[in-house]
Amino acid sequence: MTWEENQTNGETAYSHGQYAEAARYFAIAIGVAEADADDNEKLADSLYFLGKVFTHLEDYPKAESALTKALAIRGKAGGTENADVARIIEQLGTLYLNERKYAQSESMLRRALDMRRKLFGEESTQAAESLAVLGGLHISQNLLADGEFLLKQALNLQEKLLGQEDLGLAPTLGLLALCKMRLKDYSRAHEYSRRALAIREQALGNDHPDIAMTLHIMASTAMAQGDFKKASGYYERTLAIRERYLPPTHSGVISVLKALGYTYLRQHEFQKAELTFQKLESVAFNINVHSKEWCDAVRNLAHLYVVERRFEEGEHYIYRVLDQYESAKIDNEACKQSLEASLVRCYVGQKKYIDLARELPNITSTVLSKARKKLEASPSVTNFKGVLASIGRKAPVSDVDANH
Repeated sequence: MTWEENQTNGETAYSHGQYAEAARYFAIAIGVAEADADDNEKLADSLYFLGKVFTHLEDYPKAESALTKALAIRGKAGGTENADVARIIEQLGTLYLNERKYAQSESMLRRALDMRRKLFGEESTQAAESLAVLGGLHISQNLLADGEFLLKQALNLQEKLLGQEDLGLAPTLGLLALCKMRLKDYSRAHEYSRRALAIREQALGNDHPDIAMTLHIMASTAMAQGDFKKASGYYERTLAIRERYLPPTHSGVISVLKALGYTYLRQHEFQKAELTFQKLESVAFNINVHSKEWCDAVRNLAHLYVVERRFEEGEHYIYRVLDQYESAKIDNEACKQSLEASLVRCYVGQKKYIDLARELPNITSTVLSKARKKLEASPSVTNFKGVLASIGRKAPVSDVDANH
């Protein structure tokens, strides 16, 4: 196929959220364009779109490589102040935002905004789009007032230039919903997200990846209000869409699995919660056994089994997490204390060393480990203070208990 055919197929696949397919077409288009050394603009276009695809797939090194190559080509061919350069710079800013490189992101996004204002005017759809992306950066940094101000500017411009129901409004509405949720203005968050959802469903159908973005915000808003039933419904729909279009290790899939399992747990739907957390553990393990996501999954499974009074399984998972915290040097004292409290319930539930439950809040994980080994070696011993004395250690009082 020609460059035009591959590029068109790639852009069509991208618009439908078929990112792997889009990447394949753009890679072929790049090969065709590279063979024609006199047509660098085609090469730059394919590299730009490939960078966008890799950004969605969270393959950030490949995304940056493609985008910087596209920028170099465009800047050399048409100067540093043109529309194509501006869109590449903005995409680089979005990439850095996703990587939480906030200083680099802001530099790029402000540069793109300034260029678009010069090229298209202060009141243009291009400038409005850049304002919205910059507002999203501020929300990611928890600068909510600044973010809301920029997003409202963008929305006012978009409504004026595009009308009330154009698809271009949806990303801005979604970011405003996220901002309002974090400000605990839940009624406005619902208002913005419902409007974004209606616009996207009308234009894209019911299962496009962009629909999932809006549903995720709606689910998070419902969960923040304690409406776990409604939240689980939104999360289920979000997960179904994302699993269709994104790799299982994508952060968008993992974050939904974590939240969905929690909503099930809060509704006492233990079987669903268990299956969800087991799935999360499997996915997170394939990324990195030392990752926070894996530890969170195993910790949630441990607490689930304790709630269900499946104490032997709970004890097994608690020690898996505690061992991982130690080997990965994860410093999370609150989680460790929570796990130790759950461990107490496991011992009590199994009628193991009941005195341990009374003394555990005042001992460290190190002392607990030594005491546990001693108790297991001498099951007839039930007096915990006696065990501590036998191992030559006195349980220190924690800072938390000392203050109460």
